[in-house]
Amino acid sequence: MDASIYKEHLSCLLGEEARAMSALESVLETEHQFILADNLEDLEKASTERDIHVSTLLRIDGERQSLCRAVGYTTDKDGLLKLINWCDPTGTLQSRWKQNTSAILNCRALNDRNGALINNRLKRVEGMLTTLTGTEHNQSRVYTARGNAYQNPQAGRVCHIQA
Repeated sequence: MDASIYKEHLSCLLGEEARAMSALESVLETEHQFILADNLEDLEKASTERDIHVSTLLRIDGERQSLCRAVGYTTDKDGLLKLINWCDPTGTLQSRWKQNTSAILNCRALNDRNGALINNRLKRVEGMLTTLTGTEHNQSRVYTARGNAYQNPQAGRVCHIQA
């Protein structure tokens, strides 16, 4: 096996991953602004763009796992580190991988922030609906086969079958 081929392929993957992470970070920041502005239309568009970047990252991860399997390493973090050390003993890929790992952690934090903000807003809206209607909304809703929620589910019932 020629380690230089693996190093070149892994280098390309790390570069592509860095670009995708940068784009994802930008989209997550944009989503945050749309959430704060209650701009749901643009938030939906940004969410579609976010999904594209996440799909790209999943594809890259799959290719990286294939490289690990091709040389007999596990597909987890340890296997990847062994692959990096094997094909790049000088350590140039190691620093790029660490930068990407840092970017991943940052994107996860941004995504968690956006998710928490959306959940808080949903709880606030639910609270306002409870105030307006004067009824408590049951947290465990029962759904029909078409995905519609029943308004008054019976206690203990978790599903309803219609013929």
